Amino acid sequence: MSAAGTSTWELCCLGAPAALVCVVDNQRESYARVVQHGLTAGLGELPELAEGGRRGRTARAAAARTLHGLLSSPQRRAALAARAWAAVDGLGRARVVDAVFGALRHDHARSWMQSPRSERETTGSRIEHDHGGDAKGARLARVYECAVRVAA
Repeated sequence: MSAAGTSTWELCCLGAPAALVCVVDNQRESYARVVQHGLTAGLGELPELAEGGRRGRTARAAAARTLHGLLSSPQRRAALAARAWAAVDGLGRARVVDAVFGALRHDHARSWMQSPRSERETTGSRIEHDHGGDAKGARLARVYECAVRVAA
């Protein structure tokens, strides 16, 4: 059982059967998707579960039924785990880096390579200078220079 934040993807990557609660608004879309696709069980949204009166009791009863179904069915837990594990391979970070470098390679590197050599050699220094010569500017300059080397 977990909140439907970034731990959702870790649970899926590990192939752990999970029951999620949508705790905050920014979790709503991913919560709905993983529940809809059968990667996790959905227990509901926290405001509804915490609500008093009939609506809250109804939401909590539905969540309890879902949890009971998971806890009493090894087959259901195994099916959730298998679907989750098959859907999330843990290589998302590498795909993001590849996409960023790919965009640099195709868009920025062409214009950079067409610029005069003296301009290319000073680009990293300009980036660092434009950011006040601070540590952030130095990091940006190193990232830029590394991306350009990869793109070349």
